[in-house]
Amino acid sequence: MSNKVAAEKLIAILVRQGAELDSYLLDIRSGCSESDFDKYRKIIGTIMGSMLVDGINILSDEFPDLKPEGLDILVGKEKTW
Repeated sequence: MSNKVAAEKLIAILVRQGAELDSYLLDIRSGCSESDFDKYRKIIGTIMGSMLVDGINILSDEFPDLKPEGLDILVGKEKTW
């Protein structure tokens, strides 16, 4: 498997996992206390931030054509476009 194919597969996994985490928050919102929901939201925010900064951004720097549509947020980096 080429490096680009491996990067493409990992980006797809990270995007799917991000969608699953979003869905999870929607599912638990009505059944949790506000403080519990905030706790879970912060945990998931940390995970998703890491997936973006430490995963998708790094791979997109190497292979710009693999950057998922709509992900123009580069945390901790200056926009170059």
